[in-house]
Amino acid sequence: MLRASMALVSLIWASSATAQTKELQLVEELRLGSADGSEANMFGDIQDMAVDPDGRIYVIDTAMKNVRLFGRDGRLIRQFAPEGDGPGERRHRRMSSFSGPARVTWDKNRGWLWIDDGYQFQIMDSLGVEYRREVRTGTLNENPNDPVGKLMAVDTQGHIYEYQRDYQPGASGDSSFSYIARGVATPDYGTRYRDTLVIDARLLVTEGTQTNMRTVGRVLATVAMTTKRPERAERIWTVSPDGAIWIADSQERRIHELGFAGDTIRTLDVGFGIAELDVSPEGWVWVRYATEGESTWDLIDNCGVSRGSVSVPQPVSVTEVGSGGTVHMVSADELDIEYIMRLQLKGEAVTSTC
Repeated sequence: MLRASMALVSLIWASSATAQTKELQLVEELRLGSADGSEANMFGDIQDMAVDPDGRIYVIDTAMKNVRLFGRDGRLIRQFAPEGDGPGERRHRRMSSFSGPARVTWDKNRGWLWIDDGYQFQIMDSLGVEYRREVRTGTLNENPNDPVGKLMAVDTQGHIYEYQRDYQPGASGDSSFSYIARGVATPDYGTRYRDTLVIDARLLVTEGTQTNMRTVGRVLATVAMTTKRPERAERIWTVSPDGAIWIADSQERRIHELGFAGDTIRTLDVGFGIAELDVSPEGWVWVRYATEGESTWDLIDNCGVSRGSVSVPQPVSVTEVGSGGTVHMVSADELDIEYIMRLQLKGEAVTSTC
């Protein structure tokens, strides 16, 4: 069932530390998903979505085993990438401890949809035509210590960004490294990574009867006591349209903007319990917090000034922030039936201010 509604959510907007606040409205413009609708509008396990500049929505659903493309008006345009091993098909896997959820990334520079779950990587267009496929399942089974990667973002200059993890056992201790790799697409639809930025590095060493997880490399990593294989770091990160890296530790009250050389551009104080970071095309950072029963964001403009917070009365699992205050999000009702909403900030334009 396709439903457009006018649910309003208040946002308190402070243009400066001393200015009076303005109450804005976040208007729900579109809702996709229903338990009693057609199969095209039923979702079972949305792992990710992407929105192109025309407002079309790409949704990867592991339960329905396909990728669906919806128009800006919410009508289904087509389904593609069904379950299978043939051209244009893929094996839809639920998230694992190795790879997490599948990601879909729209590359407006080339008109490509990048689909990657850490096991299978594909490049398709909006028609579902496949240009490239890489299957990493064999490598993970035969060489579990090889780096595991997943494409996460494309910036306005066409650089691609992949999250990579490298676990290496050693005689003196096991090590776990997490990187962001930046690269380019090759003419044959391949990828070539030139730079890496370490965002977490840990070394497992035995001292007497205890095993300590000590940080090496960047100091953003925390120290933890463990006797198990190094766990995946709680790093929350995203790439801004201009290629800067925003990163946070889920246990800190700060977010850091980094250049790809690893230099810190700025550090901003935020709340505790960060669940997601997103950056709009205007450079505004949306910081989502892990709250029960609702979802709350702090909005920080591109000058680094806090502009207030906004909440919606439902849990959110995925957020896609667009230009001009347009936000797409994935949520679920009390029966755990998933749906997608498009919300629009009303009352004042969200613009670049610096």
